[in-house]
Amino acid sequence: MADAKAAVRLIAMADKDAVLAISGKLTLPEALTQYEQDFSRNDVYFSYENVIVTRKEGLVVGCILYFRGADEERYAAHESQGGNFPRESDDDEIYIDSLAVDPDHQGCGIAKQLVRAVIKEAAAQGFAKVGLLADVAKPHLGKLYRSLGFAETKRMRYLNDEYEKLVYDVTQAIPIQEKTK
Repeated sequence: MADAKAAVRLIAMADKDAVLAISGKLTLPEALTQYEQDFSRNDVYFSYENVIVTRKEGLVVGCILYFRGADEERYAAHESQGGNFPRESDDDEIYIDSLAVDPDHQGCGIAKQLVRAVIKEAAAQGFAKVGLLADVAKPHLGKLYRSLGFAETKRMRYLNDEYEKLVYDVTQAIPIQEKTK
């Protein structure tokens, strides 16, 4: 639970608008407080159970938020999340919701390390795929995930933005590695 404040701060850096919308709060400080309180629970999606962090010199410098796709409806129904949102995940996947790295530590491979950790967790839980939505307006995100073996399966609109649904096939025989150029 000591990681709550740092993890929440990083996730808000990645997508402030989503943090506000999903929290149902009017201001970012209120939303962050709600997320910090919920971090210790196991019945909301932004739970310590669904977050992997990376530390450098004792500080949380990166985090990834993921969950089992079949759990999305259960999480979305929780009272701390305002509004009705379309499904992002499929029932048969581990879904990466958010990925964030402290700006002072970007470019060091932390994001790739975190994504690989989720892929490893998906395999350990018996899932055949890992999915996510990548904002089309941020092409570096799609490039990052594609370099790790993710492929686009469709495009969709979510919270007024266009996203590409990217999926990683956990069952592929090739070990997780970066694609060469």
